Amino acid sequence: MNKFKAIVVNQEGENFTRNLQEIDLSFLKEDEVTVKVDYSSLNYKDGMILKNGGRLVKDYPHTVSYTHLT
Repeated sequence: MNKFKAIVVNQEGENFTRNLQEIDLSFLKEDEVTVKVDYSSLNYKDGMILKNGGRLVKDYPHTVSYTHLT
């Protein structure tokens, strides 16, 4: 299992993009971990990030939701 699915928010100038992507584990930062789950949902702030174009985000690309592929 070297990949996971995530909603990724990116910024180019004033424009924001949101895409579901399959990402390699090397994308994760050194202090991040993976956890196998059966179900997942978005929290309130993740929903706000998706709705308003990521104005709450300081670093891009930003992963909104991780879903590890099994």
